[in-house]
Amino acid sequence: MGGMAVDLRGKWKARIHNKDTEIVKRTSEYTHAPDEQAVSCCETKLGIKRKARESQDSAHHIVGESLQTASEGTAAKLPKLDSLKRQYNANVLVYLQRQYSLPL
Repeated sequence: MGGMAVDLRGKWKARIHNKDTEIVKRTSEYTHAPDEQAVSCCETKLGIKRKARESQDSAHHIVGESLQTASEGTAAKLPKLDSLKRQYNANVLVYLQRQYSLPL
């Protein structure tokens, strides 16, 4: 049996215990509606990280491209532009270290 903890900036927490693809136990059931902008924000940040691994484009280009396709609500929940660029550059560095066995 495996487990996965979910935490969204300290606002709520849950633990799901699963066996293969079946959920066998949940704790901390939610009574509030899901936050679509928070989900979209996470998807946008994951997209930036994926592009960091797959693209040779600059951080400015990738982040700008991602912000153009994001809704206003999503863009409002994202970190500041400089933070997104730092996250992008850190992701590229980690990818290169793993890919080419570079020392930390």
